Amino acid sequence: MILVCAAWAQETAPHPSRPPTGQESPPSWQDYYTVGPSDSFRIEIYGKADTLRTPVAIQPDGTISYLQAQNIQVSGLTIESLRGQVQKALGQHYKNIEIIVQPVTLQSKNYFVLGRVITNGAFILDRPVTIVEAVA
Repeated sequence: MILVCAAWAQETAPHPSRPPTGQESPPSWQDYYTVGPSDSFRIEIYGKADTLRTPVAIQPDGTISYLQAQNIQVSGLTIESLRGQVQKALGQHYKNIEIIVQPVTLQSKNYFVLGRVITNGAFILDRPVTIVEAVA
């Protein structure tokens, strides 16, 4: 379990290209969450309600399809990078668009608790979890 928590901490560590300044609030864990298979999102083109699709799930091969943008490889990207990839792919079909991406379910990351604890087994890591929370 310590290895899983360490992997989460490494994944959510501040990115060196965006060091926090005194004027900005520190980035949240959602800024660094990397998406994967089983995560799903609400996606739409801003101002075009008829383009709303929910849930758009990441397939086992790490791709999503939305409107004319088919089989976009997104596994391992941040949510903001996923938005950029969808916008880039749809840019061939629409002009001057903004894509809105909101997480619906985050289920691609798991952690395991084993041993003499109240509840052992596999759990979905949908937010940062401390060791105390995990074994409680």
